[in-house]
Amino acid sequence: MSHALKDFSVTHGGVKPLRHPRLNAQINGQTAIRYMRFLQPVTIERLELSRNIYGRHVPNVPTHAAHLLISTLDRATHRWNLVKEVDLPPDPIISGEGLSQSMSPDEMNAKLQAALAKPPQTIDLGGLETDHLRVECDREHPVWPNHGECNGSPYFVPFGILHPLTAFGTPSAEPTAKPLYSPILRTRQIRPRAPRGMKLHDRPEMLLFEGRRLSVGFSLRRPMLMHLGWDASGTLAGRNRLLASKPMLNNINGIGGFTGPLLRTLRAEAGSHVWTGEVEVRGNQVFYRRLRALPGVTIDLAFTVEPDRLLVDITQRCDRDTPVIEAEAFRLAWDITAGPTAAAAPPTLLPGRNGDVRLPALWAADGIGCLSFEVTSRTSDEARLQVESFQAFKALTGGLVLAPRPGPDACLTLPAGTRRAELHLAVTEFEPDSPRRSRRPGPGLRRHWGSIYACFRPEYGGFSNHAASVNCHVSQAPPSEIVLHTRRPKAGPDPLDLLKFTIGRALMDGGGYGYWRNLYLDSDPHLLCAAGRIHQSGDSADWLRETEPGLIEAADRVIKTVDRDTGLVVCHDLSGNSGSYRWSSNAADVIGFGHIDAYVNAWSYRGLRNTAALMAALGHDERAARCRDAAASIRAAYATHLLNPETGWVAGWRSRDGELHDYAFIFVNGPAIAFGLLDPPAARKAVKNLERLRDKLGLARARMGLPCGLLPIRTEDHMLPRIIPSMHPSFENYCDGSLAGSSPMYYLRAVSLYGEKRRARQLAADLDEGFAAGMFSGGMGGGQEFRSWEGMPTGYEGTLIVSVCPVYALAIEQGVIQPKSPEWWPEGG
Repeated sequence: MSHALKDFSVTHGGVKPLRHPRLNAQINGQTAIRYMRFLQPVTIERLELSRNIYGRHVPNVPTHAAHLLISTLDRATHRWNLVKEVDLPPDPIISGEGLSQSMSPDEMNAKLQAALAKPPQTIDLGGLETDHLRVECDREHPVWPNHGECNGSPYFVPFGILHPLTAFGTPSAEPTAKPLYSPILRTRQIRPRAPRGMKLHDRPEMLLFEGRRLSVGFSLRRPMLMHLGWDASGTLAGRNRLLASKPMLNNINGIGGFTGPLLRTLRAEAGSHVWTGEVEVRGNQVFYRRLRALPGVTIDLAFTVEPDRLLVDITQRCDRDTPVIEAEAFRLAWDITAGPTAAAAPPTLLPGRNGDVRLPALWAADGIGCLSFEVTSRTSDEARLQVESFQAFKALTGGLVLAPRPGPDACLTLPAGTRRAELHLAVTEFEPDSPRRSRRPGPGLRRHWGSIYACFRPEYGGFSNHAASVNCHVSQAPPSEIVLHTRRPKAGPDPLDLLKFTIGRALMDGGGYGYWRNLYLDSDPHLLCAAGRIHQSGDSADWLRETEPGLIEAADRVIKTVDRDTGLVVCHDLSGNSGSYRWSSNAADVIGFGHIDAYVNAWSYRGLRNTAALMAALGHDERAARCRDAAASIRAAYATHLLNPETGWVAGWRSRDGELHDYAFIFVNGPAIAFGLLDPPAARKAVKNLERLRDKLGLARARMGLPCGLLPIRTEDHMLPRIIPSMHPSFENYCDGSLAGSSPMYYLRAVSLYGEKRRARQLAADLDEGFAAGMFSGGMGGGQEFRSWEGMPTGYEGTLIVSVCPVYALAIEQGVIQPKSPEWWPEGG
C-alpha cells in the first residue's frame, strides 16, 4: 500500500523565454523548480499537489498551477529526461467565479476558501522507480486580483507553488543515505599576523582580522568565514553581515550551507560546516587545503587579508564529471536581519536556473557601501556568480560556480579536472555623479547614497522593497531619481542597467507587488516615471524599442482611468467611502484611499508627462498628444477636487460619496506640490500651513523623518485597527502618522521650491543627521522604516527602499547634484 514518501526537497526559480500572447513580444518567464530527493530507491504511484497561499493575500488567493514538467536524471548523459508533462485543469473559483470587487475581503476569502478545501490535484506516475524527481511549474491559470499580489502574470509563477507537492508510493528495502559527517580540520602551522592598519583577535570561535574599512573572521575548525563586515566610511566595519548562527541549522535544507564551499547532490548535502581538510595560517594568509565532503571533489581556498580587500584563490579538482543540484566552490551567506545585503548586478537571463548574474558584481549594503565581487584570473570562462534569496529564512546567498552553465534540460555538472579562479572582494561604494566644484556630501548623504542598491534582486525582479522582496511596481520611481545621478563604479555594474532590467521586466507583464492595476493605480505611473528617467539618461533607444509593447499598454491603461466628467484619474473598484474597509488604491496599502486619490493623480500627471516624451521618441505622435491632453486635464481639475479650502493643503482622497478625506498627508502633498499640480500661490500656502502644523505638534526637527500624515486617521478610514486590534491608538504607528524616511522624499523638494529656503536647509540638515545615525534602515524585520514619535521602530520591513530615497532631494539641497531641467520629465513632456 502506498503512503506519503519523505523527501528532502530543494527549490529554485527558473528562467524560461516565451512569446507573450497579448504583448506579442519575447519575455523571460519565471518558473518554479523543485527537486524531490528521496535518498533511496522508491516506487512512485502518484503525486498530489494541494493549492496553497503563497505571495497573495487580501483576499487570500490560492496558487493555480496550470502546467507541470516532471523529469528524472539520466546519470549517463547528465540530462533531465521528461517522464510526464501535465496540464492541470483550472478552478473557476480561483479565477474569480462568483467574486466581485464590491465584496469585502472577508466575503471574498470565504468563497476562495472553497478552492483551498478541495482535494489535492493528482498526477499518476504509474509505479515510476527512481530516487528523485525534478518537477517544474512553468505556467499558472489566471487568478483573482488581490492587493497582496507578489506574482501576477500566468508566466511568473510563485516561488512556493510546489511546496505542498507530495509523492505517494513505497520505498525499497535498501538502506537510506545517511547524513554526511567529517571530522574538523587538521591544524597545521598557525602563525597569524595582522597587516598594517588592522588588528588581530584570537577569539575562541575564530581568528578575526579587524580594520577600519574591513573585518574578516576565519574558523579554524571548518572552512568557514564566521565574520565579514566592511564600511567605506571607515567606522562600522566591525559589524558582521554573514549568516553564522547554528539555530539556522534547523532550516539548513532550505539554504544549503553557510559561508564556504557548498555541494548538494541528489543523494547528499554538504554545507561548509561538514567539510574537512587542513588549515594553516601564515601572517595575513589563511589556507584551507584538501577540503572534501564527498568522494571525488576537493577544493583549496587561500585567503589574503588586506585593510580594504580580501583576495581569494580557489582551486577545484574533480576526479570525474559530477552531476549536482548546487555546487559553489566559495559561497557567501548573508544574514539579512543584520541589514540588507544584495547582489547589485544584472542577471544574464539565460534559460535555466535564475540568479546567474553578470560579473563584476557588487555586494551592496545599507549605509556601509559595497564589496566588489570580481574574478581577476581564471583557468577558463567557467567562473560564475550564482545568487539566491530565502525570505522565509531571512538569508541571501551568492557563490562562485566553477562549472559551465547548463542548458535548461541539462544538469549542473562539475567537470573532471582542475578549475582555478582568483576572486577579489574590495571595499567600494556607489557615489553621486556630481559636477565639478560641487559641494562635499554630508555624512548621512555619503553613507546612504548607495543604500537603494542593497534592495536589488537579480533573481527576482530587480529593485525591490528590501533585499528579499519582489519587484515592487509602486516603489520604482524614487530609486530611479538616484540611479540617474549615480556614477558607474570602476569594478561594478552600470547602475542604469539595473534600472533598465527592473522597469523593463515590470512593463512587460512581469509579476510583482502592485501588479493589479485596477487596485493599485500608482503602479503604471511609477513605472512610466522611471522609464522617463531612463530616457533622460540619453542611453535608451534600444531599451525603448524592447519595452515598447509594455510602455504602450501602461500608457493606455493610465489614459483610460481619466474620467471625462471630473478630468481626474478615478478608481472604479475602490470607493474610498468611510467604513468600506478596503485596502488602498496606492502604495499606502492599509489606508482606505479610493475613488479620486490625490497621490495617484499626482503621479499620473507626472507619468503622463513622461509618457508623452517616450511616445514621441517612439514615433507615436497621436498617443503622445493624448498623454499630454490627459495630463492637462488632471492639472486643470486637481485643485478643484482635492485641495482642502479649510486647510490650504491637498487632501488624501475624495470618496465616491463625495467626502474629502484629509489627514495632512506629507507623502501626498510632497509629490503634488513638487510636480506642479498647484499654482505657485496655492503651493506656497500649502507648504506654509503644513509647516505651521508641524511646528505646533512639536515636530519642527526631522532627524527621525517626517510623519506620513500629521493628523490621526479615523478608525473607519483604514485597516490597521482591524489588522492589529488594540486598546491603544494606532496614531504614530505604521502608516497612521508614524515618522518615516520616505515621507520627506518629495516634500523636501516642495519646501525647497515653494517654501522658505531656511526651512528647507534645516529639514535637509536634520535628515542628513538622521541618515548618519542610521535612523531609516535596518535588518529584515527590524521595523526601522517607520518610527513612533518617541523614536521606537513601528514597521516590519527594516529597510524599505523608499525610506532611503530622500538622499536625492538631500543631494540637491546640499549642492552635490543638479536636478535635470525639467526635473520630473524629459523635454517634450
